[in-house]
Amino acid sequence: MAFTEKFVTPAGAGTNSGLSFANAFTFAQAITDASGKTGQRYNLKGTFGNVGATTFPDGAVGAPNVWRGCSSTEGDLDNQGRNTDGTLNTAGMPTITITGLWIVLLHTTFQNLNITGALSSRLIGATGADNCTALNCRIENTTNNASANTITWDTACSIIGCDLACSGATHGSALILGSNGRVLQSRFQLTDAKAGISAVVSVVVLDCVFTKTGAVGGSGVTATGVLSTTTNLLIANCTFHNLAAGVLTAGTHTGGAIVICGCHCTDGTYLADNTTTVAVYDINNRTRDLTSGKATGAELITTKAVTTDTGGAETDYTNAANGNFRLLTTAPGYNTRFDGGDIGGLQTDPPAGGGGGSALHLGGPGQTGIGSF
Repeated sequence: MAFTEKFVTPAGAGTNSGLSFANAFTFAQAITDASGKTGQRYNLKGTFGNVGATTFPDGAVGAPNVWRGCSSTEGDLDNQGRNTDGTLNTAGMPTITITGLWIVLLHTTFQNLNITGALSSRLIGATGADNCTALNCRIENTTNNASANTITWDTACSIIGCDLACSGATHGSALILGSNGRVLQSRFQLTDAKAGISAVVSVVVLDCVFTKTGAVGGSGVTATGVLSTTTNLLIANCTFHNLAAGVLTAGTHTGGAIVICGCHCTDGTYLADNTTTVAVYDINNRTRDLTSGKATGAELITTKAVTTDTGGAETDYTNAANGNFRLLTTAPGYNTRFDGGDIGGLQTDPPAGGGGGSALHLGGPGQTGIGSF
């Protein structure tokens, strides 16, 4: 399908037909226009300031409604990636401050947006929100409340290439997903001892970074459901720093497995916690300075482990204190992933001056960086 392109600016323009930036919708006009329509792509440009409570009209299977940020022209931010420290490059992205809940239910995508808010709840989402996606977005909830989080979605939702943060002293899980969620190449920043991702079961998490400020606590990924013969948990190529658990599960499991592969877990408590009733496959992970070992009571199936203790974070990461978890070329996890890449999340081209990360290539085993599936 081809999207129907629409255009949105903070004040609107011209005839407000939405057919060009010269005749752009306002945000409110775009929401009204989307009602009853699918396969629409709303191209946003500019500084939108405060945007209150909004209900986004549903898209459809194969025809989602997309809310895409632009700098000057449509699509000009689609290939914008990350800074040399691994954080998302938000230059030119439309900025939006959410002042009321954005209700998003079905087949809706947010792309290339820099969103902040201070709500004592999620900023975006709803119970029953299925088949929704956040792509290349920075989303931060700054409020100090135990229920604060960025996104709450339900089944078959995706977070790709995003930075999500909760920066209040107290907050909830940064991201809450139902079953069959997918989280790729994203970064999670915690302040409180909560989860980066809280998901039911059968979540796949690839190439992500999870870190917490202050004292050790919280978890990278928490599976809140019971693993069974039809559900599993796959965590690969991730970095977990300053956390009580890289992966935490709840309940007594009746089957399934936890697969943790190519991950970097340091300066915390466990790689995996509360795993006594499920098999844990510990494959090619780099661990250091975990005060209670790799896992609690699990029957670990371990292979190609990298456990060389060369000192603290300064021997692994370019600048962990300032949030740069790219590996140094001298780090034990550098170029020691079983396919030839670096262990951990968001490891790409080294910054100027010789800091971490091997080169990023597309392709299969033997290529560093992204693998083939």
